[in-house]
Amino acid sequence: MTTIAGAVQWRVNALLEEQVAAIEDAQRAADRQMEDRASMSESDHRAVIEILCHDGRATSTLIGKRLGIPQRRAREYLHSTLMSGLIELRTDVRRQESGWPVSAWYFLRVPAARLQEVGARLRTLRTVRTILSVAGPANVLVLVWLPSINEVEGLEIAMEQTLPSVRIVDRSLVLAVRKRVGRTFGDDESPLDVVPWELAQSDQTIDS
Repeated sequence: MTTIAGAVQWRVNALLEEQVAAIEDAQRAADRQMEDRASMSESDHRAVIEILCHDGRATSTLIGKRLGIPQRRAREYLHSTLMSGLIELRTDVRRQESGWPVSAWYFLRVPAARLQEVGARLRTLRTVRTILSVAGPANVLVLVWLPSINEVEGLEIAMEQTLPSVRIVDRSLVLAVRKRVGRTFGDDESPLDVVPWELAQSDQTIDS
């Protein structure tokens, strides 16, 4: 299975363009300040990741206290771990609160020679959250969030018109989410518990 596009890039468009630009500028400034990454062992990274798995908003002050290191070094550890690619931070939201309460998986058959092209076009569709390339008759899986069930037909028409080489093999509505981004969920999709990072590494559940 190969991820063509992950849900980490999906946006609810709640921020103004200037707000998004301000956040990106602040991130670039922080990156420049931390150009020299801290020298960290694998166990150091794992310690930081363990803290972030339980609290994605953990500050360098908290990390320093948990690990027994100075705040400056904790800040370097945090930045180095985030820049390592071992973990991604993602702000998620309950579907019912997002304005996009309907979730569905689409199973597509795409010519192998056109996978990248189709993936790039699918990423431009506002409702598409995740695109996966897999082995099998339906070789592309697409997760979408929709404002209402009435939008399903319109989305399929858009796919067929913009991607004539693609065939929709099947589709499946998501009735409930039990696990996502290291969390288990209750019936109302409120988080219940954290999945330890070690278990998440071997868990093959597709993220939504």
